[in-house]
Formats: sequence, structure tokens, C-alpha cells
Amino acid sequence: MPYPNEHACRLQDPKKFNPATFRRTKGGTIYGSKKVPSTISIIWGKIRGRDKKEDNPIPQSLRFPTKNYTAEQARAWLKKNGIKYIRFEPASKPRQKESFIDVPKSALTFRQEEIPITVELAKREDGTTRRRFRMVAHTFKIMENRGWFGDLIIDREGLSIGRKDKPVLFEHDTSKILGHSDKIKIDEKEGLIAEGFLTDKTDEGKRAIGLLDDEFPFQASIYVPPKGRGALELVEEGKSKKVNGHIFKGPGYILRKSYLREFSLCPLGADENTSVNALSDKNKVRVYLDSSDDGSHLNTSLKGDEEMSLEKLTLEELKEKRPDLVGAVLADADPDPNPDSPADDKPAADDKPAGDDKPAGDDKPADDDSKEALKAERERVSAILSEAKGFKEIKGFDAEVQKLINDGTPAKDALLKLKDMKLDSIKKGQVPNLGPHNEPKPTFVGEDHDGSKHLARAKEYAKVHKCGITEALEATVIEKPKDQK
Repeated sequence: MPYPNEHACRLQDPKKFNPATFRRTKGGTIYGSKKVPSTISIIWGKIRGRDKKEDNPIPQSLRFPTKNYTAEQARAWLKKNGIKYIRFEPASKPRQKESFIDVPKSALTFRQEEIPITVELAKREDGTTRRRFRMVAHTFKIMENRGWFGDLIIDREGLSIGRKDKPVLFEHDTSKILGHSDKIKIDEKEGLIAEGFLTDKTDEGKRAIGLLDDEFPFQASIYVPPKGRGALELVEEGKSKKVNGHIFKGPGYILRKSYLREFSLCPLGADENTSVNALSDKNKVRVYLDSSDDGSHLNTSLKGDEEMSLEKLTLEELKEKRPDLVGAVLADADPDPNPDSPADDKPAADDKPAGDDKPAGDDKPADDDSKEALKAERERVSAILSEAKGFKEIKGFDAEVQKLINDGTPAKDALLKLKDMKLDSIKKGQVPNLGPHNEPKPTFVGEDHDGSKHLARAKEYAKVHKCGITEALEATVIEKPKDQK
């Protein structure tokens, strides 16, 4: 076994010696005439059967400290002095100090937005039916701006699946069980595929089944902690690596070794990086970094619920999505829309107030300032709109979004406010109003009190108008006549 700080030269098999007789000296004379300097240690011992007090010890091995000798220099000294040996072991490489960081569990949940979850009926042995699901839980594509890690990709070859029966939860909350998987596979084209059953034995399971039947836009999510040392590989800026068939460009991280813990269903549009009271950020996960990484590339300023995923919007996209906000955004970003027009109340170039002089190198064109201001405002509004997706029907939610935007509330504070409103609505069971199946007192829909005709009308409306089921349900409500009880 190699030693960490010295090269070992075995002169005799240690099994031949009485271990109680071993001792060590710095230098000396071996074989009667071979001088060994004090920079080399000699291990002495007595052969079994010749290990009495009056018997003389003989050299069993020599040790060369790495601070004085390289392996080549030790071998050269042995050869020069004509010392024969049965084995030479260079020192082991010094163990590098492990680099790691503790991250919130919520930073290790990854959602899949593009592909819907399919649900069908499956027959039990007793003839009754239950809901069977199929989901593409992850596509193993490059994830941009992933909170703590920046750009990130999960190496599918390093993902350990383990047992096939994984729990399916609501937003990674172990107290809210929706069902379980019974089939899991990794497909090179589709990604991580899970199949299984939703349960009607829990309140959350019943609610999920009802919402999925109403085509509620759930998205799949997975919780994937790192596995062991060297799980997270840093790709530095300017470098790239091929992972899962994609060219991953740095700076960013590759999750090389991980294991699948559970699946979750989450409302589409909720914050990708956080879960509602599910993965408490008091519970941290230790992530070991590779030897070249000191952790400085990680965004450690993000703390669980403060993580956010900013939706990148161009001005054209903002105009299309929220035309009512564009005027306010531009007004805030560029207070002087006509910089070339005369302004009687502006001081002349030579009339700058005392103390305003700056070196020429610090001056920036006004156009650059306005562009930066516009970009910052666009990102602020984009973050708030991204957080608001899918939750507009919570009472007072849309009004609060407008207020936060119009008041110029910083994105960080606005996101926390909206998260609190979401959390309160989920705790109270105030899920988005998707129609009569979710209303305590169904809207008037004719003879069918359960709303089946309303849902049929909504589906037909959605098909014709190519819109979502929520919009279709709202558009096809028949108001209850005042004279009907």
C-alpha cells in the first residue's frame, strides 16, 4: 500500500518478521558497509524464530520522504549504491482538499414545461378503473439561468434511477401524495419517461385527477440530488463539452452523477426553482465540486425562495403579451423620448453645476443610459409577468400584479409578494377556477348540475378558437337567470 509522504523500498517480505520487533531509524549502516544518509529512514526487524533479545535486527525496508526525493531520485540512489529490493512503491499523490458547497434542496428540482402529462383509464382486476399517467419528466437539455448553478445540464448517463416505484408528489411535498410510478426509462429521443398510477385515496390525489381531467396545465418535475464526490463538473468560460448530444458551453455546470428521488406535479408557470413548503431550505444538500472548482462560480447569494427564473422578453414580445404596459415601461426607462429636441430648462454644456465634473473616460452616451434603463425595466416586468403565469384567477392576483408593475416594485420584492399569495391560495385550497367541477356552487349550465354540458361547450370552443381550456370555460359560462333559483 503506497504511503502519502514517502516512497517505500521493500528489502524483505514483512511476513517473515515478528511485527513486535519493528523499529525505525533515520539513516545508519546496512549490510555491514552500506551507508544510508539521515534523509532516508530504515525499518528494522527480527526474523521469526530469530527474534530473541540477543538476536540482531536486519533491515526490512527503506523509506524516502517526498520532501527530499522524487521516485526517480530514490530509484537512482538504490541503483548507485547497489541495493537490491523486491518491491518499490512510489508515494501516493497527496489527497486534494475536497471542495463542496451546501445548497437548498429546492435548487435540485428540475421542471419540464414543453410536454403535457397524459392520463388514461386503466382497469383493475375487480373491474373498477383508475387513472394511469405517462409523463416526460425531463428531456436532458441544457437549462439556462438555473439559479445557483447558472447554465446546467444533467448527464443522463450518470443518472441512477434505482427502483421503478417512485412516489409522485404535489410540488415535492412528501405529505401530499398523488400516486406512484411503476415504469421508468431513459429514452435518447424523448428523455426520462415515467408511467404509473394516480391515487384516489388522498385528497391531493383526487384533486389532481379532477384537474387533469379538466386539462389543467400541470408540468412534471423531478428531484435529483448529486451522488458522491465529483458529482458537479465546472465548465469554464470559453470551453465546451458534449453532453447528451448537446454542445454545452461554459460558464456552467454538468451534473455528472446523480440519482432520482421522486416525481412531482406542479402548476404550470410556478417558479421553476422553488416549491411551496415542500423542500425546506433548512434542509441542505452537500454538493461536491471537482478539484479545479473553488465554488466561486456558484450564485450563493440566492437563498431558496429568493431564487427566480427571469423570462427573457424582447420589446416586441412585451408589446405582444402586455401592450398595456409598454407605454409605462418606455416612459420610466426614457424620460426624454426626443433627446434631440430643444429643452429650455436644461443647462448648457458649460453650465454644469459644481462638483459634477467627471473624467472623460467615465462619460457614457445618453443613448447607452436609456438602453440600460430600458433593459433593466424590461427584465423587472418580465420577471413579474413570468411569476404571474397560471395564477391570474386567484382573487386579487391580477390587480396585485398591475400594482407591483406600476409602482416600480423591485423584481425581488415583487416575486416574494406573489409567492406569498400563491402559497396562501394553495393552503386555502383556492386553486384557479377551471369551471363547474371546481366551484362550490356550479354556474348555471342547464339540466346537468355537475357541469358536464358546460365542459363539453368549453372543449368545443377551445377547439374552434384554438385557446386554452381556462379561457374557453370562462367564455362559455351561461349566466343563471335572475328568476331561476
